[in-house]
Amino acid sequence: MGGPKRKAPGGQDGAAPQAGAAKRPRTEELTGVRFKAQLRDPHGAAPALEAFVSAAKKLPREDVYDVVEGYIKISVECAEIFQLLSGEKHPESEMLLIFQVFEAILLRTASDLSHFHVVGTNIVKKLMNNHMKLICESLYASGYRMARACLNLMAAMVTQGPEAARDVCSHFDLNKKTLYTLVTKRDSK
Repeated sequence: MGGPKRKAPGGQDGAAPQAGAAKRPRTEELTGVRFKAQLRDPHGAAPALEAFVSAAKKLPREDVYDVVEGYIKISVECAEIFQLLSGEKHPESEMLLIFQVFEAILLRTASDLSHFHVVGTNIVKKLMNNHMKLICESLYASGYRMARACLNLMAAMVTQGPEAARDVCSHFDLNKKTLYTLVTKRDSK
């Protein structure tokens, strides 16, 4: 009855609350389900897209939730992202993020998530059939960052295999004189 009380793990120095604080961001970690829900946010999808791109750049890693795989598992056709492309005209910053999200997904389905290769192939086909005009317009009509994002997306599309590479080459006129203007585009910094 009069014995000493048990101390909290970590003692008096406050180590226990820090451990709890370190775990808290894990609950706010971006998951496939959370990303899908945030894409439907009426205030805009830009924060969700930005968080996805940021998280995808850190992958694949053992100690981090794989948001790319999580999203592909619950949205095989990536319908929410395609819906963003099909909607009204978006600001360049949001288009840039959409292209980067597709790039991240395609690069992963071509490498360590090869069991989702069909998903990547379907994304390429859908981009080719429905959005290639938008990609080409963005490539030529925009600044350096957008041109680079478009080229990165097209490179990621080609990584899906020989059939995807042939599709990209057949839909994209490599003899256009305007293609040479991309060589002169530079980062303003």
